[in-house]
Amino acid sequence: MNTPGSIPEIIVNTLSGAFAERSMSGSITASVTADSAHGTLVFVNGTSVSLSGVFFPASGALGLAGGGYQLSGFLSNGVISGTMGGPQGQGRFTMHTRGPVGESKPYCGTYITNSDYGWFGAAISGSGAVTGFFVSGSGAGSVAMSGAVSGLNVSATAASGVTLQGTLSPDASGIIGTYVPSTATSGSFAASTTACSSQGASNSAGQWTAAADTGVVGNKFSIHALFTETADVLAGGGVITAGFISGWTGDEFEITAGTFSDLELSFVAQLGSNPDGQGGFYYGSLSFSGNFLSPSAIFGELVFTPPRTATQTFAQQRFPGITLVRF
Repeated sequence: MNTPGSIPEIIVNTLSGAFAERSMSGSITASVTADSAHGTLVFVNGTSVSLSGVFFPASGALGLAGGGYQLSGFLSNGVISGTMGGPQGQGRFTMHTRGPVGESKPYCGTYITNSDYGWFGAAISGSGAVTGFFVSGSGAGSVAMSGAVSGLNVSATAASGVTLQGTLSPDASGIIGTYVPSTATSGSFAASTTACSSQGASNSAGQWTAAADTGVVGNKFSIHALFTETADVLAGGGVITAGFISGWTGDEFEITAGTFSDLELSFVAQLGSNPDGQGGFYYGSLSFSGNFLSPSAIFGELVFTPPRTATQTFAQQRFPGITLVRF
């Protein structure tokens, strides 16, 4: 948990980092003086919200509000981290102050486990300090994390005690990693600085959901996905449930390849896993291809095959008329 800290007497300038709430993530910048604070939330879909508020140097407390969002946190050792509330529920943010060796870099991305999915965000200072968070896309809560960079290796610990290991790309524009959350046997996360880009509105970045009736009462399936963008590459993941398939109710998925344009969006993903009894795993597959009906709707075809087990092989499922709706 953060504790109050101190700042230069007149101003701390160019704080920057990342934030996320249930339906959206992005980058945050702010500046604070001895008695006021101003900032901006830039969402991964290209929209933005202006913030204003107060800062108390004696305690390190920060409060910002705007556009239906309220943020509160404390400054400690050059980092302001805290919680935020908004139209879609609770979230988190983290920012680093300008340091002697450069500004903080924000990273926006997603995480998946075999019980949950959501947004992963982080900020890495010029001196190699790491702070960040995981915010559930299902509304299951959030957790903060902190650590450090050594070379291209990132080591961190979540507030829940979970250990995280990550690797930076050679140009430090991306980070991928794994962890072992308390609610699942494994998890992975990926993020990039370019996914935090604010250059123009995005059709695809954000959270999307769809549900369909299979024709059997009570046997519906649903899909929830989080998308981020880098250039024309789509990334992210989510969960799919399918109560109508005997022996399989659903699983998480991670996008392995995806593209988008102003009119079309498609991706393929790795769907869940089951032990094969020989030290490896059986993986399922999922794909989607569709066209934008509007900025808030994508109509297309969903195809998935659940991961087989040692005793059961599942049939491919095809749904040619699915509409993903922006959450």
